[in-house]
Parts: sequence; C-alpha cells; structure tokens
Amino acid sequence: MKKFFVFLFFVFLTISPFSLAKEAKKGELINVSTRGIVCSFCAKGVKKHFSKVDGVKEVKVDIESGEVKIKKVGGVFLGDKEVRNLVEKAGFEVDKISRFRERD
Repeated sequence: MKKFFVFLFFVFLTISPFSLAKEAKKGELINVSTRGIVCSFCAKGVKKHFSKVDGVKEVKVDIESGEVKIKKVGGVFLGDKEVRNLVEKAGFEVDKISRFRERD
C-alpha cells in the first residue's frame, strides 16, 4: 500500500507541473462593450492604453460595434476596475465587461 501512495505521489509531481504550465499559457479573453469609439484614432487610443499593461497580448477594437477585445496571458490579473479605468482614461465609456477562458 505504501508503494502505491509513493507511486501516486510521483505521478502527481510529474503531471502537475505540465498541466500548470499549460494552464498558464492559456489566456483570458475580455470583451468590453463601450460607447464613443467612432474612428480609427479612437481605436488607436484604446489600444495604446492597454498595450502598456503587463500581460496584455493583443487588443482589437471593432469601431462599428464599439467592442474592445483584449487577449490576456494566463497568470496575470487584470480586474474589471482596471479595465474600466483604462477605457475611461482613453476617453470612452464602458457599458459591459465579459470574460472568457481561452480555448485550446
């Protein structure tokens, strides 16, 4: 029985780091519904504010819908309050913030 637990312990040690590393590579997608983004200069301003934040991999702005899509790396926290502040610093209003886990 003792050998069995030792075996499980080693299996856990070898599998766990790989699964954690894989999970850390997965990011989070943050969709922000905004008001006021009407041109490419507006979009550039929003992108500029988010590009300064650690952990932000990519920012896409859809001018027609006012949606800002932020792709964030795993393991780095970016709260709703910070997202809202960044959008407002760029000069726009936030309607809604939605979060999704990135898929494989």
